[in-house]
Amino acid sequence: PVLQLYNSSTPGMNLKGGELRFSAKNDAGSEFIYGSIGMTIRDSTANEDGSLEIRVAQNGAENTVEYMRIGTATQRVFINPGEGNIDTQISSENLTQALFVNAGNDNVGIGTDPDSDARLHVKDDGTKAFTAMLESTDDDANNGPVLALWRNSASPADNDKVGAIDFRFENDGGSRHEGGLIEVRLA
Repeated sequence: PVLQLYNSSTPGMNLKGGELRFSAKNDAGSEFIYGSIGMTIRDSTANEDGSLEIRVAQNGAENTVEYMRIGTATQRVFINPGEGNIDTQISSENLTQALFVNAGNDNVGIGTDPDSDARLHVKDDGTKAFTAMLESTDDDANNGPVLALWRNSASPADNDKVGAIDFRFENDGGSRHEGGLIEVRLA
């Protein structure tokens, strides 16, 4: 069986193709739309594009930003929260940002929006013992966690940087400083 929602209007940008609504009475006794699944035509040129939108109520109104919520009222998976590129955000308890994939900047942030200078940006608030941990459960005496800094180049030259660890800090005046640099270069 197939259920088809068909809009016979002339195609155009942002034309609603159809919508399935989920409604009930709210605490004031009025009908309220708690969620909807709909299709919108995004591009009506020869290469037509559409988008499937899953919307849920937020703060007493249906959310106008396209996203999907999975879980409880305090835990969500957001799809495209900024309405730009297809960014993705996963929030932990009480909507604290846990993972953010920024499609526009082509990078990932753990615990933060990623800095545009970093492919992977990990940030914490200092409440954990470690910002990052690599753990191995192998019982072999010669195995353990390994962090590899790999310069994958077909033609490295003398004095090329292989890898580095850069220590930076911000002082109480808000100025950034470099605290030290450990680097390896080709001989």
